[in-house]
Amino acid sequence: MPKTDEQRPAWQGDPSATPSEITFDAYEDEEGGYYAVARGYSIITQGDDWEELEYMVKDAAECYFDDGRAPETIKLRMARIAL
Repeated sequence: MPKTDEQRPAWQGDPSATPSEITFDAYEDEEGGYYAVARGYSIITQGDDWEELEYMVKDAAECYFDDGRAPETIKLRMARIAL
């Protein structure tokens, strides 16, 4: 059963709203460096080292949401791909 607007977080019911938090999963790139993918959003970015990745994640989130209204909390978590 689809959720009604009352059951959804505000940002899902209103496309112009911004979530309060966004989480990125970070992975080591086989060719060196890191890349990060936002959960639930079409946001992907990369960095040569962890410090650059942190900067790029913040920048990507700010660019994705209009008018500089990025979420208040941006989480970056290291993930591993299970083989």
